[in-house]
Amino acid sequence: MQKEALSPVKLVECAISKNRCQGLGNAFDAVYAVVDRDQTTNADFTEAFALAKRASTKTTKFYVVVTDICFKAWLLAHYGPVPPVDTPSALVDKAVTVKILSDKRSKKVLESFPYLDFATALNNMSIIQPNTLGSHPSSALPELMKEFQQG
Repeated sequence: MQKEALSPVKLVECAISKNRCQGLGNAFDAVYAVVDRDQTTNADFTEAFALAKRASTKTTKFYVVVTDICFKAWLLAHYGPVPPVDTPSALVDKAVTVKILSDKRSKKVLESFPYLDFATALNNMSIIQPNTLGSHPSSALPELMKEFQQG
């Protein structure tokens, strides 16, 4: 949606606005704001979760999908246990080492990434529900993937 990083609250606000744009009412049944845990405070996430809940209606549900510590944890889980690190940069280094990313600045996942090896990833990190926080490594991405598969 945006190139610059947004706080979880700003991202949910943007998602709400985009969903209701152009006078179409609620454009989607479900809207997911996917965010990294990074260094964001629990209070910021609590506010984002509450905003998503308040914005949800009978026709559109809003969710915050969190990966702790960052999205690279989910990617690394496809290859094995996620290293117990406390910074996203350490996971980026590991992602470059196992050839998920071409270099430390890259956001593009290499074509050789095993996207379909979902089962391995599920075994290598804790799965949490949307609108909740977990501890590293954890992610609500599998719940989003289930929605994609059912949709």
